[in-house]
Amino acid sequence: MQRLLLLALGGLLLAACGPATATDPGAPLSTGTWRAVVRTQGIEVPFLVEVATPTDSTVQLTLRNADERLVLDPAPLRGDSLTVPIDIFDAELRLRREGATFVGTWVKPYAPGYELPIYLTAADTSRFPLDPAKTPGSFGGRYATTFTHEDGHTSQAVGLFQQQGAQVTGTFLTKTGDYRYLAGIADGDSLRLSTFNGEWAYLFVAGKLPDGTLQGTYYTGKSGRKTFSARLDSTAQLPDANTLAYLKPGAGGLRFSFPGTAGDTVTYPSPAFAGKPVVVQIFGTWCPNCRDETVFLADWYRRNQARGVEVIALAFERNPAPEYANARIEKMRQKLDVRYRFAVAGESTSEAASKALPMLSSVLGFPTTIFIDKAGRVRKIHTGFSGPGTGEAYSQFVAEFTATMEQLLAE
Repeated sequence: MQRLLLLALGGLLLAACGPATATDPGAPLSTGTWRAVVRTQGIEVPFLVEVATPTDSTVQLTLRNADERLVLDPAPLRGDSLTVPIDIFDAELRLRREGATFVGTWVKPYAPGYELPIYLTAADTSRFPLDPAKTPGSFGGRYATTFTHEDGHTSQAVGLFQQQGAQVTGTFLTKTGDYRYLAGIADGDSLRLSTFNGEWAYLFVAGKLPDGTLQGTYYTGKSGRKTFSARLDSTAQLPDANTLAYLKPGAGGLRFSFPGTAGDTVTYPSPAFAGKPVVVQIFGTWCPNCRDETVFLADWYRRNQARGVEVIALAFERNPAPEYANARIEKMRQKLDVRYRFAVAGESTSEAASKALPMLSSVLGFPTTIFIDKAGRVRKIHTGFSGPGTGEAYSQFVAEFTATMEQLLAE
């Protein structure tokens, strides 16, 4: 097993030597699929990028992770320099063109010192190098998974993988959300998967043991690292997401009052919400799972607002100062066309969210979604979100959400 991981990592390290620099920096910029790499922890996290040039002086990047296409705003190319904000997140790519490549850094401005080297090259369009002499092992299926964290504690997950030839896609479900769109290859008995969305950069490297068990390592960001084991189990399940948090006995109901993003105060209960079903979204603009849920909720609200329903989003931000938090929320509101109410409720930790809403047993993670009926009673609290990258789990969430809201609207 150790040999399998060393061989897999060795291939990544060899690939990390970097691209050659073209000799003509003034040549037209190549459009189409490029390979991008974030360097961290002595390894590479690869992903694919679509490069387009809407005008002679602008470049548009689209991040590709399995079926996801995350279209970034066009950015001006100033000389040989390009700064690309990444979707709704407080993150950006600061790049310098060197012929057929871009080199630079992935930066999170909200986190002082968070910069990682990145390069993009048009010369290679494969996420991972593949040895054609190796017969791809079989990795498709549903896996009962255990992650072992750096402090020794463990957490459970469910791995969902699909495979076509050597190409593997999928994700991991956890009780607080999913790892979104992972893509990679089966290279003999080694599995490599990665994703990059601007807030997360993930790499999973695993080898298959003779009994079919996967043993591997998961890398995230500048220093995060976990080991994991996974075994095929078609019945693998997580705890019911509707049982992980609850209203404390005797609490009476949900109550809060937080500063709104329009200079107002968002209070519940209040006459504005009386007699209406209300969905309360506990989220943060920094959270990719929350982004996925916001896309769903925004679309659902646009289609159902006229039926007499409200959605309130309580933002727990990296920096809850109004100037910063409101700017992050406004960017998300505009980019995703979100029309429901927002309030800034605190810092981006589960502890802060639990303290801000003391009538709840706890807030285990972001997002957490609270369903309130027309009489103001909390009917259900759903922890986490299974996004579109999970396939069937996302379809089940949509069906359950729709059934719950139809019931609350009909009462």
